[in-house]
Amino acid sequence: MSGKILRPCEFCGNEFLAKNSPSTILRGWGRFCSPECSSSKPKNDHWEIAPGITCIVLTQQKYALVDTCHYPLISKLRWFAIRGNTTYYAASNVKFSERSHQKTIRMHRMILDCPDHLEIDHIDGNGLNNSSIFGVLNIRVATDRLNSTNKIKHRSGIPVGAVRHRNKWTSKINFAGKSVYLGIFETPELAHSAYMKAFNDIAKGTFILPSRVRLSG
Repeated sequence: MSGKILRPCEFCGNEFLAKNSPSTILRGWGRFCSPECSSSKPKNDHWEIAPGITCIVLTQQKYALVDTCHYPLISKLRWFAIRGNTTYYAASNVKFSERSHQKTIRMHRMILDCPDHLEIDHIDGNGLNNSSIFGVLNIRVATDRLNSTNKIKHRSGIPVGAVRHRNKWTSKINFAGKSVYLGIFETPELAHSAYMKAFNDIAKGTFILPSRVRLSG
C-alpha cells in the first residue's frame, strides 16, 4: 500500500500528510510533521514515576532519575549508561560544532551546568540518581573537602548500596520517606546488586516491599 495518509505528529500532535509505504513505516519515517519537531523529540523513553520525578531509560538495563523541571534541558540528547569505579552514570556524546570533536558529557554535569574544573558529588553515591526523589537534590557542586570526604565514603572500592556489618554486608534504600532494609549479604557485590535492583524497580514504579523487608526510621 502506498500514497499518503493523515496522521498526528508524535511531537506536537498536529495532523499532517505522511507517506504510507512499507519502507517508510519500517524506517520510522513520517512520524513528525517538520524537521523542527523531529529534532525536538525525546531521544530516550521516559515517564514520570512520581510528582516532579522523571525516569529515563538508558542502555545496559539501567535507569536515570531527574527532576521533571530539568527534563527539557536534557531531553534532546540520547543518553546511555557508562560504568564508573563503583557506580554507573548517564552520559551522552555531543558535538558542539561541525569542526569540533565528539565529547562525552555526563547528565549530572549538564543539569548543574558545572564548569570543567569543578566536580559534582552524588550524595547517596548513586551516579544514576540526579533527582530529588529522596527529599533533597542528590547532586551538588562539591568543594575539594566535601568531594574528598564522599570519595572515601562511596569510591573506596566499596560499591554503592553496600555497608559493612561485622563480617558481612547490608543494603538499604530510601523509599516513601523511609529507609528500607534490603537484607544482609555475604559480599559487597551482592549487597550492591540488591540496591541497584531496588533502585531500578523504584524508577520503573514496580517496587514492592517483600514481606521480610522492614522499614527503618
